[in-house]
Amino acid sequence: MDIFDAFIGKLAEYESQLKAEGRQFAEFDCPVTVDELKAGLPVSIGPGSGGGLILRSDTYTELGSPEAGSAALLLWTDNPSLLQDGRVTLVGPDIPQSEDADLPFGQVLLMGGRHLSEEEHEA
Repeated sequence: MDIFDAFIGKLAEYESQLKAEGRQFAEFDCPVTVDELKAGLPVSIGPGSGGGLILRSDTYTELGSPEAGSAALLLWTDNPSLLQDGRVTLVGPDIPQSEDADLPFGQVLLMGGRHLSEEEHEA
């Protein structure tokens, strides 16, 4: 299914435009294993890590607070060559530059695979 391929292309154009304008923009490659991903995190995750609420007073910064707003979007493609596996793109300030801030938060997730089923498209 290629219904989002044009939007994925528009995102790539937008990233190029941000770079050309010198806007706050960074790209990171995610670790490839779960152990690498969890290494050095200041919080525990997974079974037995607890749960519950995190109070605003216990946060460094708040992303997507009700006052600042947030949005999330999932786009997928059957053409993985449109994507860069494991790439995270950050537009705007990083968390260390945002102490005590309430920032709007937008998240666009891109998923690709040659043989995605209808069930995976609905997920």
